[in-house]
Amino acid sequence: MGDLKLVKRFDVTDGFFGRYRKLVKDVVLPYQENALNDRIEGAEKSHCIENFRMAAEKLRTGSCDGEFYGMVFQDSDVRNGWKELPTLWRRIRIRSWRSAAMRS
Repeated sequence: MGDLKLVKRFDVTDGFFGRYRKLVKDVVLPYQENALNDRIEGAEKSHCIENFRMAAEKLRTGSCDGEFYGMVFQDSDVRNGWKELPTLWRRIRIRSWRSAAMRS
């Protein structure tokens, strides 16, 4: 056990995982962005991102226009997703998402 070295960082680049990385980058993440921003036609509105905007306005000004709604767990799902964005940026190299996040 004394010779055991911990692997601190590695990158899997084979075809199997490459397909899934591409799927996440090109399909899953754009869909999630649209869903969280209530831009999927025919889907029930989640109000997730709007709840965060209203919360920021309330913190900044003491009040906000609009009403918070949606399932309570959805807001924590957004927060958990945001926590993972730096890892995704590093691994999948989504430059357009970085600039979009900075604009939000």
